[in-house]
Amino acid sequence: MLSKLLKYDFKSIKRFGLPAVIALAVLTLISGIGTYGYVKLMYQLAENENETAVSLFGIGGVFLLIAVITVIYAAVIGIYAVVMVDFYKFTATDEAYLTFTLPVKPQQIIFSKLINAYGWCFIIILLVVAVIFSMVFGAIIGAFSIPGVDIDSSDVEETVDDVIEILDASQVFGNILNVVLTVIRALISLAHGLLMYFMAIFLGSVIAKKHKVLAAIGCVFGVLALNGTVSSIGQMILYVVSAGVLAVAEDYLLYQNIVTGAQLLYYVGMTVLFYFILKYLMEKKLNLS
Repeated sequence: MLSKLLKYDFKSIKRFGLPAVIALAVLTLISGIGTYGYVKLMYQLAENENETAVSLFGIGGVFLLIAVITVIYAAVIGIYAVVMVDFYKFTATDEAYLTFTLPVKPQQIIFSKLINAYGWCFIIILLVVAVIFSMVFGAIIGAFSIPGVDIDSSDVEETVDDVIEILDASQVFGNILNVVLTVIRALISLAHGLLMYFMAIFLGSVIAKKHKVLAAIGCVFGVLALNGTVSSIGQMILYVVSAGVLAVAEDYLLYQNIVTGAQLLYYVGMTVLFYFILKYLMEKKLNLS
């Protein structure tokens, strides 16, 4: 039954998700090529001392950047909005009568919604990162293709050798560990955010007699504020403790790993907590009135 739920949820989100993915994929290609061409053109105009054209293209570049940012925000905010509306419709509207009469367990509903939402959000975020990197690399390649700008390979090799000499084996391992912890933290934080929204939306639908939408929105803001407060207090305590470790051990990599590891544990703990609260509400506090 979980596979059927996953298929249904995928179809309900792809109506927005697929066009957003295609738009960002195209934007990744266009932004890289466009940034490269823009840098080259601006150089040629400046070289020809065409100040009017430089000013006009400079303004045009700002508007193009605004357009790219708008598309990015529309894709990110849009996919989150679609995911949350889909979850609300599936669990708190008239559609919920069908949902909770199906031979499925609450955990199957939760995992189906979470897996689909996670997949779509992850792809969108990955493509946003690709757009940013494409623009940066396009600008770099465009800059280095300008006559008179060259990369001295001997300087690069010397810099790499210096870095290798500075880093010993333990520091390299520490850096790799921190990168791994940071990546895992980012992946877990996405699930943490989605489950937090799901739990808040469902909580709003449970406690409301009328106006479930307003109650759900209110609960989202309330849970966000509470979670932010708890997170801020935890961060303050963590940085104080970690600073003490840094002062004693004088090991910045150890400090980084402690901070990142503690943040990872926080996200894991809160994700598990949100899951069990949502599961409990679905099992014990269902409100279909």
